[in-house]
Amino acid sequence: MDFGPDSSTKAFDLAPPDGLTPTYFLKLELHNAAGKLLSENFYWLSTKPDVLDWAKRSDTVYTPQKVFADLTGLNDLPKTTVMITKAIRGTGAGTTLTAVAENKGGSVAFMVHPRLTRGKSGDDVTPIFWSDNYFSLLPGEKKTVTASYDSRVLHGATPELVVGGWNVESTTP
Repeated sequence: MDFGPDSSTKAFDLAPPDGLTPTYFLKLELHNAAGKLLSENFYWLSTKPDVLDWAKRSDTVYTPQKVFADLTGLNDLPKTTVMITKAIRGTGAGTTLTAVAENKGGSVAFMVHPRLTRGKSGDDVTPIFWSDNYFSLLPGEKKTVTASYDSRVLHGATPELVVGGWNVESTTP
């Protein structure tokens, strides 16, 4: 099946399994016929859905909510450990950082956030172009991300990779 750019096609219905907690996660992956990963999406969902208040809608931009989904389970996620390895290649405008994040814990590492700073406790390196940020990792899962930047914006400081997350203690490799 071929799909055009920026299009959508319904592939299947996904019924929620029995026994879900009020807050749960869903990870979807799209692979091509050869098994290559083309796209992945990670969702945090609730068995109690949002309910929009259509009667109080006053314009075409905003519809107020009558009931909010129950995502309070995110507050109770156990702490987990993410191990980081990194490599920096190139200099000047062609500098690339490659970081591998691996969830070593037994819980989802939620909203893992890599940052590159100008030295320890320095400001974030900007501009910088990440291949992915704010991603989540299942227990045992690894993800490789890259960041491209011009090392001249470091102004002589040593780049420091800092990785944190919702339930992940900040760490530097």
